[in-house]
Amino acid sequence: MVSKCANPGCSATFRYLHDGKVFRVEFDTRGNARKPEYFWLCGDCASLMTIATDAQGITLVSLPKSPSRAMAAAAKANAA
Repeated sequence: MVSKCANPGCSATFRYLHDGKVFRVEFDTRGNARKPEYFWLCGDCASLMTIATDAQGITLVSLPKSPSRAMAAAAKANAA
């Protein structure tokens, strides 16, 4: 069960489906049976990164910078 943001540096707890992004990842297990696992990124982290898989499991990958994302980050920083 998903309980907190998949970003180890974030302490946000999962409360609502509409807040953030849920990822379904299937890993090969013994006998090639695929076992789905679910990961959640909170809204703040999902706006900056996504989840990818590697040999060790999942990894966080930064999203490419877009002009609208840069403006949103600047507005958030100015509001604080």
